[in-house]
Amino acid sequence: MRHFLPPALLAAALLVGVPGLAGPRKPRVRFDDTWQKRPSARYAALSKAACTKELGARKIAFTTVEKARGVLAPVRPSADVGGVLFRTDAPAKERATSPNEVYDCRLVLALHDWSKVLVAHGIDEVRIFSAWRPEAASSADDKLATRHAGGLAVDVRKLGKKLATGEKTKKWWTVESDFHGKIGAPPCGAQARVETLTGVTKELRAVVCEAGEQKLFTSILTPNYNRAHHDHVHLEVTPSVSWSLLL
Repeated sequence: MRHFLPPALLAAALLVGVPGLAGPRKPRVRFDDTWQKRPSARYAALSKAACTKELGARKIAFTTVEKARGVLAPVRPSADVGGVLFRTDAPAKERATSPNEVYDCRLVLALHDWSKVLVAHGIDEVRIFSAWRPEAASSADDKLATRHAGGLAVDVRKLGKKLATGEKTKKWWTVESDFHGKIGAPPCGAQARVETLTGVTKELRAVVCEAGEQKLFTSILTPNYNRAHHDHVHLEVTPSVSWSLLL
C-alpha cells in the first residue's frame, strides 16, 4: 500500500477504516480457534534460522541481506519463487540494491505457496510496488516492525501470463484496470459483486481469493477496501495475531 500513515493509525485503519480513505466502518477481521494451523500463522512464528532453513529445503534461491532496519530475517530472492518471478519495475541495476525488493523470509514462504496457485493459472511473473519500506532513520535498529516496515507485506500491481509457443508479447492482468473492485463489497465468495465480469477479472479474482481460502496471508486488502488500494492488492503476514482479514 502506498498511502503512508503512522503505525498506530494504520493499525486502526486495518480494523475500522480511516475517514477520507473510504475504508470499512466496522471491524471485519475473522477469528477462529484453529488460527495457529494457518500457513500464515505458522510462518509468522518461525525464527530467522528456521525460516532460512525452510527456504533452503524448498530450493528457493536467495541472498541474505546483512542489515534491514525492522526486518527479522531480511532476504533478497535471487531468482523465481516457485516458478514465479516477483519484482518491481526498476531496472536490474537498481533492483539489486533497492529496499523495495527486500522481503522478510517468512513472507517469501507465503509467496512460494501462492506461486502454486499462480502457476496453475499460467502466471510466471508478478510486478510489485514494494515489499520492504524502511521506517525513519530515527527508529531503533533492533526494533522489529510489521507490515512493509518489517518486510512482511507486498503490494501486487500486475501479473504476467507465461508466454505461449509463438507469442512474443506477455499478457498482463493489471489490478487497477482488471480487478473491477467496488469499495465495501466483498471481493470473494457468493456475495462478491463485479461491475464487468470478464474472463480476466474472474481469473484475477480467483488467484487472490484462493490465497484467502488457503489462509496463506494474514491480511489481503484489495481495491474493494478503499481508494488507496485501487491499483494493487496488499498481501501480508502478521506475527502473533489470531485474526485474518480479506477485504
